[in-house]
Amino acid sequence: MPAPPQPGVDFYGRDPWEAFSSNADGTNDYLTITPSITNAKSFHYRCWIHPKGDGTERVLVANDNAANVGIRIILTTTNQLQVVLRNAAGTTILDATSLSNGYIDAMGMGTIDINVDLNATTYQMLWNGFDDSPITPATAPVNDTIDFGGNWAFWADPDGTQPFNGDVSQVFAIFGQTYIDLDTDSNWAKFVEDAALRPANLGYNGARPYSAAPEFFLPMDPADPGQNWGSESDLTEVGAFTAGTLTPLNFVFRLPLTDFPDTGGEYLQTTTNFAADANTLSVISHHDHDVNGVGDKIVSFGSIGVANVGSGTPANNNITIEDSGDTYDVTYQGAELERNLPHQVAFTVDTTAPKSDVWDIDGAVVSPNSVVNFIEDQLIDLVNGNNVRIGNANFGTNRIYDGGLGGIAGDAAITLNDDISTRWDSTNGVPTWPGRKCENWFSTQPAYWFLLPGSGFRRCRGTRFSGDMTEFGTGQPLSPRATWCV
Repeated sequence: MPAPPQPGVDFYGRDPWEAFSSNADGTNDYLTITPSITNAKSFHYRCWIHPKGDGTERVLVANDNAANVGIRIILTTTNQLQVVLRNAAGTTILDATSLSNGYIDAMGMGTIDINVDLNATTYQMLWNGFDDSPITPATAPVNDTIDFGGNWAFWADPDGTQPFNGDVSQVFAIFGQTYIDLDTDSNWAKFVEDAALRPANLGYNGARPYSAAPEFFLPMDPADPGQNWGSESDLTEVGAFTAGTLTPLNFVFRLPLTDFPDTGGEYLQTTTNFAADANTLSVISHHDHDVNGVGDKIVSFGSIGVANVGSGTPANNNITIEDSGDTYDVTYQGAELERNLPHQVAFTVDTTAPKSDVWDIDGAVVSPNSVVNFIEDQLIDLVNGNNVRIGNANFGTNRIYDGGLGGIAGDAAITLNDDISTRWDSTNGVPTWPGRKCENWFSTQPAYWFLLPGSGFRRCRGTRFSGDMTEFGTGQPLSPRATWCV
């Protein structure tokens, strides 16, 4: 094991290996070890990855104890995260596959966490801190001991099959630890600086989060990819890792979108709407619409909807806030809302005297072209209609959205952050990292926060509603859409 870093060599005051990443070529690059890990009921595995090779099964870590695979964590052929655990008798005691198959494509380099405590039959599967655990796993967690014996490999099965393809960095794995809930902000902050989605300082040997060194803490330095700063010995390199392109410090976050086709009326819904009408409504949304016009709804809260409307040419593409009777609407119309391109729309409307509305689109401040019945001190009808819907309205006809939607949030009490740079990266022309609870775009976690990264992922992480939306429709199911492009 190498000597600890000396004072003054930390990379910007953090771990000196944060800038490292190695590239596994998807053919024969992986690491092996026969560790001395005691069988246990808990573990926490995390790493930073930028995967490639869609359509193939790719292993992140696995063991093989006399043909019994006690732990295996992979990316599936459909880019979902899967963890399978077995006891020493070969009985499966957890088999869970993540909901989303779109987020992994979009995030550039990102972090994943598999956090398990079979003592309490609980587990977490996180992408960049977003809960992606399945609603119903193939095998529910069983209070039993995981077989951690035998030969291990990182980035392939121990026999070299199903190799990983992509950039990899900062592997952390600890076993038999006391479980900590990563959905708790203070625990998450032990691993990630959420404001910028960058690694926290885990200490030279990774001991800070759990006050004990993990068995594995691999910087993934391409000059020595098997180097382990954790308590186990260094790993053996098979093949030849090369320097990665993306690291946890140099990547640009890519906001994922979900494709909402209008062929069968697909939309998402929760019956937990706002508790009361309000003078204020703040919304941020991201859309990439396929057709012009006809009032396709991006999101609706009660009887208030945010619609993409317009006709004919890109110059007539609008965003409108309207009520169920079309008696109240505030509309922005502009060529920058051209269809077949992703856009960020953010606004706060406030009827409190003196009434106001603040808009920005793709990072630029704009003013509405049309304001109808925007009456001072009149409450906005957020309760009537009873539902919150993504891709449809609670009122009218022909409101089914056709195109990509993602990164939608709304609140009736808190407003969007006044600093537009907190939600729009003007250098790269893309949305910023929202924070796992959208606290970067708003001043704090909003009432509703929908990431919507591809098929299966319909989870809301808001203060008013936190749970899974219901999917409606009879046609083509929701699916991942192309990532946000620079």
